[in-house]
Amino acid sequence: THGLRVLRTHSLVVDAIFQRLTEWHLIDVDLSGMRLTRMHPNSASQREIIVFTIERFAKFDVENKVILLQYSEEEIAIGNFDARDFVLEEAKKYDLVVIDTYDHLKYAMENSSEDLWNGHHTKAGNRLVCDLIAVRLEGLRAR
Repeated sequence: THGLRVLRTHSLVVDAIFQRLTEWHLIDVDLSGMRLTRMHPNSASQREIIVFTIERFAKFDVENKVILLQYSEEEIAIGNFDARDFVLEEAKKYDLVVIDTYDHLKYAMENSSEDLWNGHHTKAGNRLVCDLIAVRLEGLRAR
């Protein structure tokens, strides 16, 4: 990986090839090492982390608190709702507002010709999410 990083940093041709392959979703290479995931055998479970986080978030001394649920392109395609459902369930216990982008993104993904992701949200994907947030926040102000 280090050799590829150096080569990509010093070669415009290699960098352009990596960019194109990534854009075309033919490869997903993380040369930064930022997406390394290691689990300690005694680490908290995902549910424990969600409970811990939402409990503390609910205690923040601010008037309006909003949880934003975001998804990768793969998560939209797979549609695994275990963590999503658990977050919604826990947030409800504290009367926290949740903006869930899943349905909005899923609909757009199936009905729009615009790319919504390129590793991260594209301009179109960001616009879609921001529009949803704006509508939901406006609805909160009206309450």
